[in-house]
Amino acid sequence: MQSHRYVTCCSGLFLMMFVSATFGLVAQDAGVPVVREVFLEKLKLPYEEVQRLMVEKRFAPASDGALQRAAAAAADSKVSADPLPESEVHALINPTDPANIVVSAMRLNNRNQQEVLLCPVYYSKDFGVTWNKSAFKNLPRETGAVVLGGGDPVFAADANGRLYFSWINVYMQNFSRLVMAMFWAWSDDGGATWQRAANDMIGSGLLNGSGGGVEAFDKQWLAVDRTNSPYRNTLYAAMFHPDAGGVKVAVRRKPADSAAFIQTSVRVSQQGYKFTQFPSIGIDASGGVHVTYFASQDSSTFAMYHALSTDGAQSFTEPVKISDVNMPRFSLNDRTGTVPGFQDSRIYPCPHLVIDRSNGVRSGFLYAVWAGNGITAKGADGLDIYLSRSTDNGASWSAPRVVNDDPRGVAVDQFHPSLAVNDAGILAVTWYDRREDPLNKAGRYYYAASTDGGLTFAPNRPAADLPMDFTRAGSANGGFAVGEYNQVLMTNDFVIPVWADGRAGDGNLDVLVSFIPMNAATHVQRITSVTDRFALGDPAPHPLLRNGSVALRLAESTPVRLVLTDLLGRELRVITDAAYDAGTHTISLDVSSLAPGSYRLLVRTRFGVAVRGIVKT
Repeated sequence: MQSHRYVTCCSGLFLMMFVSATFGLVAQDAGVPVVREVFLEKLKLPYEEVQRLMVEKRFAPASDGALQRAAAAAADSKVSADPLPESEVHALINPTDPANIVVSAMRLNNRNQQEVLLCPVYYSKDFGVTWNKSAFKNLPRETGAVVLGGGDPVFAADANGRLYFSWINVYMQNFSRLVMAMFWAWSDDGGATWQRAANDMIGSGLLNGSGGGVEAFDKQWLAVDRTNSPYRNTLYAAMFHPDAGGVKVAVRRKPADSAAFIQTSVRVSQQGYKFTQFPSIGIDASGGVHVTYFASQDSSTFAMYHALSTDGAQSFTEPVKISDVNMPRFSLNDRTGTVPGFQDSRIYPCPHLVIDRSNGVRSGFLYAVWAGNGITAKGADGLDIYLSRSTDNGASWSAPRVVNDDPRGVAVDQFHPSLAVNDAGILAVTWYDRREDPLNKAGRYYYAASTDGGLTFAPNRPAADLPMDFTRAGSANGGFAVGEYNQVLMTNDFVIPVWADGRAGDGNLDVLVSFIPMNAATHVQRITSVTDRFALGDPAPHPLLRNGSVALRLAESTPVRLVLTDLLGRELRVITDAAYDAGTHTISLDVSSLAPGSYRLLVRTRFGVAVRGIVKT
């Protein structure tokens, strides 16, 4: 979840700001967190232009040659008007209402200077059958704020069903201060509306400060204590917080009876690290706060670490090493390593932590996943998904095992893992996987489940019904592509991967969600683009004998192509291929000539795609 930002000035110009990754890389070389210089170094727009905008208190005119050249470079491919590219996805199921799901992603709109990068919130109250879009806009409320970028949407929920949402804005205030702030909001109606406290900042830092007063807040993850501990309903944010005192992973907290975060960071990572970043956070059944992160003491060897707090994140234990990690771009023996179709700044381990809170035999087990191309040395398999577990509350960790089951010795990449465990103690891992393409360019979103605490996994299966070409996925959002994380959700009956998908091949990305029944792990029941523009119902009757129908709701007119496919996505029959007006349409299904078995309905509109499983008897 590195905060790589889009910056906009004049005529919809968007520019990448590789903030957090560079903080660490510069710090490991220089030994000090030169935050301002790092931030500005990664601006494709020269800092002199930012200074000029601040001094002149205006955006540069469209005739400005430097800005025109930068805009032309950023707009070298057509961006569809609708949908706009959405990537870097987070999602949450309301713990008090499993039918209530919220999803957010970073949405680029290089045609709107005021809202170039928002994190819209989508919510469903019928378990993902239909989606609505909240009117909430994640923008700073300060007078004179001109937003240059932002992102990093993250959710959490308390024991009463209150939903929390966090994000980051980078903005100029009154054309004199360059601010990087981390915000929060809450919702008591399932994500439809969001409220903001008088002090809605988790933290705020100046990127153009002086005298050692430069700091930043980046890559946050949220967690709420839903136990009966003394810290019940405390909201925690684990983050990367570099300042004049050095680079660090830290935690800030909002007590349950408070309307604001305590504005003091509690250090998690050790002093003196040359690099530390990428935290993840979880709460155990006793209210213990667990944080994992990626770090290096010498800028050569890197590892995953874990620390624990038993006093409500007021202090943390000395970190315990989970495992060494060999990572392209980081490890000394692989500093020039690349992943095809990815910008180098996108390559990172994407670590994720979950804690088993079931009442089963593995209650209290900790699980950590990450991507890497080896442990202590570079491997020959490309990036793999590694998992390690702790059975003693983080005091020790198992040797990592590879989750993906593609053939060894073949250099294809698996990356961006996510992890979840349900109330039955079943573990699910998801990731992007390129095993189907020997050229290591195209891939799909995959998943695997484990019923024995991660010791073994069922055969890996694709959650996505079609692959995407990663070399094209970023052409509509300045190379940001799929972003830097996704999320898998679970109930006792379903594995629910949520991810950014670029199957159209035109650079745009949809947010897709797949519902996979636990009792039929090889069969994806339905896949839907997370959008309020259309909804595809379930075929009726079900199963089908001869004839049936399916409802399609459209918010606007659009071409509609509805086809019947097999379970591998191969097209068998076109049911309709025509323009449809806004409204609800009932489309007839004739399956009388089909052999008995399982099939899929796939609909494509200009708002996205949807898939529904059908069974012919």
